[in-house]
Amino acid sequence: MFSSPSVRTKRRAAAAAAAPPHAAPASGGQETSPHKRHAPEPQPSWLPPLAKRAPKPSESAQNAGSAPAQNTDSAPAQSTDAATAQHTLLRGDRHAVFEVAGLPPAARQLLDAADVAGAGVACGVSDELRFAFAATTATCLVWALDGAAAVYRLAMPDAASAAPADAPAVALVPGADLRGDVGLVACSSSGHVRYWERVVFGLGGAEQFRSAELLLPTPDDRCLQLAEVCAGVFVAATSSGCLFRLALLDAQGAATLDARALSRTAGSRVGMLSRMASLLGAAASADAGAADELVAVARGARTEIRHSREVFALMRTRLAKWVVSRAHAERLVYTADLHRTLADAVASASSEDTAFTVYDVAARGGDVCLLLGLHASQDAPTRLAVAVLRGDHVSAEPAVAALELLCHSAPPHPPLAGPTRPRLVLPAAGPGLFVVLGQTVVAAAMPGAAAAFEEAVSLRSGDCVLGAAAARQSPHESGECSVLLACRRAGVLRMVAAVRL
Repeated sequence: MFSSPSVRTKRRAAAAAAAPPHAAPASGGQETSPHKRHAPEPQPSWLPPLAKRAPKPSESAQNAGSAPAQNTDSAPAQSTDAATAQHTLLRGDRHAVFEVAGLPPAARQLLDAADVAGAGVACGVSDELRFAFAATTATCLVWALDGAAAVYRLAMPDAASAAPADAPAVALVPGADLRGDVGLVACSSSGHVRYWERVVFGLGGAEQFRSAELLLPTPDDRCLQLAEVCAGVFVAATSSGCLFRLALLDAQGAATLDARALSRTAGSRVGMLSRMASLLGAAASADAGAADELVAVARGARTEIRHSREVFALMRTRLAKWVVSRAHAERLVYTADLHRTLADAVASASSEDTAFTVYDVAARGGDVCLLLGLHASQDAPTRLAVAVLRGDHVSAEPAVAALELLCHSAPPHPPLAGPTRPRLVLPAAGPGLFVVLGQTVVAAAMPGAAAAFEEAVSLRSGDCVLGAAAARQSPHESGECSVLLACRRAGVLRMVAAVRL
């Protein structure tokens, strides 16, 4: 399935190999066939402990290939750690890939049918490694990763009028009182929202949900992404860049669903900032309408207000920073022109006359990270770069603190939307980051780090990553970081990298 050839200062991976295919039963969303257990192998000392869970049936060999890996640091392993019941699919000097859970037959059938029909899909996994989901415009399947056979089927909102290619935006909703359970919020491309407070133990079953509708500004606008802000608050982002606040808890902490658009004039400070942005010329690009489209939305650092966080909305030409709270009015902090912010740094990093495209945004602490694609020509591979933006204070427009090119390239002009678009994942701790490119996952050090580090792992042909999330973990002194991957055929994987600087 994977390989890990070594190079001098940076690392990249090619296609890899594993065991022969293994047939799984297709009975009612349950996994019943055991897989072969191998003798446990000692893990490298740098690996963080993996979460213990009950043994489960596996389909790790379903995605296997037979071509031998070339020039690898160590042969790809498919060992089982007896304490964790997680299979080691690849183990390198400074990175490893584990199988967490295979796809249940019902989810595999749903994705196969979507492939045949050319329909859009959405997949994801919770950061605490408890649940995963796969969704199309009509149906969302949710299952636990602890080996339980049950698969929960939820009807998606506005399925009758949704275009098959427009997968809904879906997010799992964790909660401190939902041990063994999970909530789910879904929004159709037309702006219809449903919220299930309890998927597993809900007394009303799959029909027990709350509904709301987003008032999209134009008929052509589409809801594309959801991002969790804090407990009980999500943000929905549309293709035109409109943001909507979804409140899942009321003032007393009871479940509800309230949706409203974020307002640029929710307070005097916002109005002052808007007038300043207009004087600087930023408001013109912010209101460019159809010429500008949403790329990604991400949550940032906590603020001094309880249950409040920064939210970043990345458009093709600009970056907007908001502060969104559960109990207080939102604030638009700034709107930054990306060409003005990034042009000089991109020109310094590339020796050619290069255009650039922004593909994703992520934030950690006070830093904002952007994933860029550099295009030297129409047919040339897309050079990937990560830029770190930093402001003098929380309300200041950021400047480029560091920009670094990755060794790994993407195909010419990768998609800006959909599950295979280039994505940037920042773990909560550690000096590393992950770039997900459909079939390839790259682990690298943060720009500006003292030492170079880059490892790339490729899935077998025919597989791809449909969803990714930073794994919930505590900081490790040796610099480990990990990402969770929801794959089309391999199921849920976990990649761990030791970015020792």
